[in-house]
Amino acid sequence: MIIRYNMSKIKILALATAVAITGGMAFAPLAAIGQQMTIAQLMEQITALQAQLAALQGGDGDTESASMSECDFTRNLRVGSRGDDVECLQQGLIDAGHLDIDAPTGYFGNLTKKAVVAWQKDVGLPAFGFFGPMSREAWAEAAPSAGETGTTPTTGTTPTTGTRTFAPAQKFLHKRSYPSSFCV
Repeated sequence: MIIRYNMSKIKILALATAVAITGGMAFAPLAAIGQQMTIAQLMEQITALQAQLAALQGGDGDTESASMSECDFTRNLRVGSRGDDVECLQQGLIDAGHLDIDAPTGYFGNLTKKAVVAWQKDVGLPAFGFFGPMSREAWAEAAPSAGETGTTPTTGTTPTTGTRTFAPAQKFLHKRSYPSSFCV
């Protein structure tokens, strides 16, 4: 009797060990995925895919085209930020050619950060991908006023016409006492 009791205890222990080992292996692929992508990156992909799906189904993904002048930034934006202000920033970055996505997602992820870095370099700001007070001010100054065409004559060259102009960025740098060679 004692031997049978110990044998059944051993069988239960062996079965529990086998379940634990195989159960652990069943979750091994999930651990590998977690190492390759962060949750934030996955959320950014999901949001982008939802916007693409909405566009393919004939909807606009609840996104409105926004020009730079329509954005009202009241907070700092960084990786992980969400909202209409992020969507507006993304649309402006798309329009400026810095962000290559089909439609704004409203989530500030790594792609948006890279686009902000490129825009910050374009306007002469420190390029860290953080959209803070300096970036908000430069954005507001770079936004053309209603009806403005953005024509800026430059010495020795043909005037450029379009919606982008470097005059606001130059004015921004001049206000901060950068050397005049940056502000010409």
